[in-house]
Amino acid sequence: MKPNKTKKILAESIIWLLMAIPIAYFMLIYNQLPQQIPVHFNIHGQPDNWMNKANFIYLLLSMTVGVYLIIVLVPLVDPKKRILQMGNKFYALKFVLIAFMSGLSIFIIISAKNQHIVSSKFIWILVALLLIVLGNYMPSIKPNYFIGVRTPWTLESERNWRLTHRFTGWLWTIDGFLMIILSLMVKSTKLYATVSFINVLVVAFAPILYSFLLFLMAKEQNT
Repeated sequence: MKPNKTKKILAESIIWLLMAIPIAYFMLIYNQLPQQIPVHFNIHGQPDNWMNKANFIYLLLSMTVGVYLIIVLVPLVDPKKRILQMGNKFYALKFVLIAFMSGLSIFIIISAKNQHIVSSKFIWILVALLLIVLGNYMPSIKPNYFIGVRTPWTLESERNWRLTHRFTGWLWTIDGFLMIILSLMVKSTKLYATVSFINVLVVAFAPILYSFLLFLMAKEQNT
């Protein structure tokens, strides 16, 4: 068996193990869970939406196996096959996304068991770690229609795509570390959740604005 093939099988096995952990944990404590499981919490950490315990497994499957299937199918419908050109980084990206969803699933199960959100800071720290990892992968993403900052301007220009993803990589990585540092400084969970939510919106839209500004600058230079 070729080494590359062996590594891919090992990587896929680890990913499937990650997907199985929250499902196994859910089944293990199934009898300890209330009949109605809270699946959403307000800013005060109190549940405001519930789901029948018997149907909760479908939410877990959609968060893990569902996301996995989307990631697997996307390269198959990529007309330019650019995603697969990422090589091992694509598999690493798949691992990171599944690990994030599995961690989030376990967090929801624990909160459901306790009937209140364990700590909203945990979610935002998890998001911060995701930003750091994704930030490191952004510059390596080739132009495609599915992954990355897909604006009309990045898809139209390889230069715009390259510069936008380099900017996004630095922005997300630095911002992720700042979010973690902020979690240690801000004592109020409510305040931290509010600031983190606003922050995520900013870092989500900043690359789009940056891409548009690059487009305007290039247009001005060509006139």
